[in-house]
Amino acid sequence: MPDFRFTFADFPPFARAMRVAAPRHLVRAVGKAFFRIGKSDIERMKTQGLGRLNIRFKGFANSFKFRATDSRLAKTVDQIQLSEYTGAKPFRIFDIGGEISPIHARTLTVLAAGARNAAGARKYTRKQLRAMIESGEAKIIPTKAGPAIVKSDERLTKKGTLRRGSKVIILAWLRPRVSEQKRIDFEGNFQANSGEHERILAEAADEAIAKTEAEEEGEGEI
Repeated sequence: MPDFRFTFADFPPFARAMRVAAPRHLVRAVGKAFFRIGKSDIERMKTQGLGRLNIRFKGFANSFKFRATDSRLAKTVDQIQLSEYTGAKPFRIFDIGGEISPIHARTLTVLAAGARNAAGARKYTRKQLRAMIESGEAKIIPTKAGPAIVKSDERLTKKGTLRRGSKVIILAWLRPRVSEQKRIDFEGNFQANSGEHERILAEAADEAIAKTEAEEEGEGEI
């Protein structure tokens, strides 16, 4: 999980806040700001950052999360961090890219469109596909693209002959390995949302300064 950090000294509102604001107010304000930034980034990722993935299930989008340090437990600004990540383990490969290989089998079963419904949900489990092959309902055939599990959609006439329009449906492809490119860009999403980050941090700096000044004015009253 990447940790995103800001150089506060290079950020004008915070350059003043770090000189003027009381440490406890500054730490608290930064903690709350990081929480709001994380929430904003993840919402942006769900709505705009997943364009390179064909998202079929809401649960996948909801697996994108963030974690910000609880500022009540931090003593200095440097101890506050923000992490943005996906909690869906099968999809973390899309964040870094790489190769997927089978662990307990010789090949991976990659479902084709024929094994999914209109919403994209799978119609068959791997166990069901195996049972279909054993029963003869489906079979494995060689193709130029590699071995495929297919099912014949055979329509018979009253005379028992194949009706025109009968076809073979590809249910899955059998692959020794699958290469996945990086398709989830947390860093790019983070950078693209920089304008919102600056707005949130500016509010945090003003809040820390205002609380410090109000506290000092209260102490100065007789």
